[in-house]
Amino acid sequence: MNAPTAHAAYSSALPRIALLAVAAAEALYALALRIDAWLARRRHAAADRQALASMSDRDLMDIGINRASVDAVAGGAWTRDWPR
Repeated sequence: MNAPTAHAAYSSALPRIALLAVAAAEALYALALRIDAWLARRRHAAADRQALASMSDRDLMDIGINRASVDAVAGGAWTRDWPR
């Protein structure tokens, strides 16, 4: 007679455990998406940095930046000195 009582106690906890597992899976999925987007931004910045670094000083001057600003431009932290 103890088995049905014990089974009933476990059966009430199972939906809560399932909801917690689903919530944890959704949180991990959201974290994976954020990490993937961060890695994509890093890859894009690295490609931009490589492209700018391969340009000559004259080409960089033509587009309005100098060699010292290449990392800032590729990282997205660079702004022009004059208002648009």
